[in-house]
Amino acid sequence: VRHIKYFLKGNAKDEDIIEMAGKNKGVIITYDRQFKHLKHYYQLYAQHNVGVIFFRSYKDVIHYWDIVLSFINEWENLKKMIAEKDYH
Repeated sequence: VRHIKYFLKGNAKDEDIIEMAGKNKGVIITYDRQFKHLKHYYQLYAQHNVGVIFFRSYKDVIHYWDIVLSFINEWENLKKMIAEKDYH
């Protein structure tokens, strides 16, 4: 697991992030709503063979620790889903 800033500058375009994830055989984990709601991104996910996990919460305010705990609690399920998904 690596933060996007490890690969790209903080002001990178979403399209560049998707391309970079594909080059590194990555899966994007995000709670950025744009990654889910911009329809042309789905074509980019397929083109670059990128998986995306959308984090969502039913809380109005999401704290960093809420995100960490969610991923800790779901880590094995996430790994299984990623391993079973055919992105080709």
